[in-house]
Amino acid sequence: MRRPDPRAMLAALLFASPLALAAPAAKAPEREFTYRTVAGDTLIGIAARFLVDPSDWKALQARNRVADPRAIPVGTAIRMPVSRMRAAPRPLEVEAVSGAAQSAAGRLAPGAKVSEGDRVRTGADGFVTLRLADGSRITVPAASEVKIDKARSYGNASVAETVLDLVTGRVDATARPQGVADVLEVRSRRAVTAVRGTRFRVASLDADAVATEVVEGRVGVNEESVGKPLDLAGGFGTRVEAGREPLPPVKLLPAPDASRVPALVERTLVRLPFGAVAGATGYRAQVARDAAFRQVVAEARGPASEAKFADLPDGDYHLRLRAVDGLGLEGLESAKAFRLKARPEPPLIAGPADRAKLPAAGVKAAWSASTEAAHYRLQASARADFATLAIDESRVEGTGLALERLGRGEWHWRVASVRSDGDRGPWSDPRRFTIVPDPPQPKAGPAVDGKLAFEWGGEANQRYEFQLAADAAFASPLVERTVDEPRIAFAEPGTGEYFFRIRAVDADGFRGPWSAAQRLVVAPSPWWLLVLAILVVL
Repeated sequence: MRRPDPRAMLAALLFASPLALAAPAAKAPEREFTYRTVAGDTLIGIAARFLVDPSDWKALQARNRVADPRAIPVGTAIRMPVSRMRAAPRPLEVEAVSGAAQSAAGRLAPGAKVSEGDRVRTGADGFVTLRLADGSRITVPAASEVKIDKARSYGNASVAETVLDLVTGRVDATARPQGVADVLEVRSRRAVTAVRGTRFRVASLDADAVATEVVEGRVGVNEESVGKPLDLAGGFGTRVEAGREPLPPVKLLPAPDASRVPALVERTLVRLPFGAVAGATGYRAQVARDAAFRQVVAEARGPASEAKFADLPDGDYHLRLRAVDGLGLEGLESAKAFRLKARPEPPLIAGPADRAKLPAAGVKAAWSASTEAAHYRLQASARADFATLAIDESRVEGTGLALERLGRGEWHWRVASVRSDGDRGPWSDPRRFTIVPDPPQPKAGPAVDGKLAFEWGGEANQRYEFQLAADAAFASPLVERTVDEPRIAFAEPGTGEYFFRIRAVDADGFRGPWSAAQRLVVAPSPWWLLVLAILVVL
């Protein structure tokens, strides 16, 4: 019997379909294990160590054309069929787990073992990485179920065989180079994928379709009832449906551009924008604690080129991105490391309102109380980037602070929560305000022709509101006018005490504060003027 070609076995991918109507595919070449003899080896001893039936040593003698079963030259290649070798359990180890993930024995934890017949199920937030004895790894992402069909070794662990049945969802596999006789298979409703030294993904898209994506290496794909295997190289994928030949190799979409992903995220709602990919109908994003993505903690899929995650604890993470095409094939991957430092969360700003215009004497920053904060830090700057600071209060005990020493102009401010151990959280979104000049103070001029006149200073493009009242509270103004110039004149009221004030109105409609109320006394006319008026009338 000729020894199987390792390259041919590397490309083996068979399909098993319950709907297949045609005759079974041709039988695959028998797997063989090759043992190299050492000093003292005999065929009887080799058969006793490796085979189920030690008496099969005679078959080994014939198969390998050994002249003397008791005197074998050192280094002789002894080929034996794997099907006749003794099997022993070789369970898979749970290397990493997060979220809801369990087997029949209960919730999975790192270090747990899963053996033949076990099922691994993940919830909507669950992820499990299974490690084989040779270092190969199988990742079971969210909303997936995998049955361990075979997990065994043959001939004192000389040959390994691991077969997984993908019931639903997806699996991502990274297979280390294996011996010629070793087997690592991932089966689905339509496929059996056998690989060595390959990165590949298998997904159950629906009841009648399976997607295969090859990241590295090569595999072959076929539907059992039709055609011959389709060779898939790294960077290509295919979709197989029941009763149909696999689609010709489809080039996987390029990896999304991850350069836009921020290195630091400071909000509990994690928003990670990335570059869109032409031809993509959606994207899959995964977050892991390690660069190898063995400890995946969150996953998101959606049509937009932005991944969103909630409830991630602060820490260092890695983001992995794939674009999804119209066939459901997921493309090549990009990755970017980022840090989440969103806590203690900044307080909510109570005032002043963003873009407010305020007098210098009336500026007070206020915010809500944060349960995580022992105190607060506040900064104010004339620059939006806070490169230079006019105020930097590192320990504000309350939930407000008068912003003194700020002159006329535009200012920016922000506040952060600080824990009792000095750990400062992220800054709040900056707010800005403008300190406007003090309101102009009107001056009353002498009455002319029975009219009172008032003037004050002003700025270009401003209008002014004027009020005159008999009370300092201006409850019922006697005169209430809006003028376009910083002056006004009106008929003199009767004798008595009055109060007047003004405020400026900017071109954008902003109304400044009222000026301080000023007192005006209108005295009765002298008696001789009254007599003179009477004589004139007579």
